[in-house]
Amino acid sequence: MIRPEILQKRLEKVNEYVHILRGMQTYSREEFIANSERYGSAERFLQLAIEALTDVGNHIIAGRQLGTVDWYSDVPHRLREAGYIDEGAEQFWIG
Repeated sequence: MIRPEILQKRLEKVNEYVHILRGMQTYSREEFIANSERYGSAERFLQLAIEALTDVGNHIIAGRQLGTVDWYSDVPHRLREAGYIDEGAEQFWIG
């Protein structure tokens, strides 16, 4: 069963993390890389955003019984197979 409140909470977190990351765009590349705390913080918020999106995907996959997930890359693959995302989104997700 898909619980909308779980999806909403995770997506709110994604928005929060992306907002923080966008705020870091005000720094030049040199300023950004020169400050290890800033760089590390950005890396961590990016990781948290990816984890939250993966959680959303896993919740949908489990709720709709779309198959098993053994690797992170299985999440966008299962979502594409079910028609939730297109091939371009799948490839973008996988990186």
